[in-house]
Amino acid sequence: MESTHYGFFADYLDYNIITCIRQDLFNISERPDSGILEPPLVELTPYLFLLALEMFIEVSECTTQAEIDRHLELGKQYLAKGQLGDALSHFHSAVEGDPNNYLTYFKRGTVYLALGKAKNALSDLDRVLEIKPDFTAARISRGNIHLKQADYDLAQLDFYNVLW
Repeated sequence: MESTHYGFFADYLDYNIITCIRQDLFNISERPDSGILEPPLVELTPYLFLLALEMFIEVSECTTQAEIDRHLELGKQYLAKGQLGDALSHFHSAVEGDPNNYLTYFKRGTVYLALGKAKNALSDLDRVLEIKPDFTAARISRGNIHLKQADYDLAQLDFYNVLW
């Protein structure tokens, strides 16, 4: 089976489409009312639809990644200018676009900290450490928040994990 750049699912569909075409080549029928030879493509329709859908999704994902990158860049620019509200808005959009990127959560959490929104920052830092438990900067930041909130046991745990 020849591999395409559309992934395993597309390869599976390509294989099934080829199989159906091979079977249908031997079952070409004549429409009784016109005398025209016509292959029975009804069996191919679901496969073609799914293949087109997967191709659309992949194109959408590329567009989405470009949008995420744009939001990250704009967030960084606004952060450098000290425009924290605008930076937060763009980092929030980036998090929505890629909820599994620990760095995006960390950047948004840092802006929350700068805005004095420790509860939101803590939530983002928790998520960072769920995704990447060994991310030291997030653990230190979270430890500092716990320390400022007088949650000494939690602060000690974060700082201990940084050191060991």
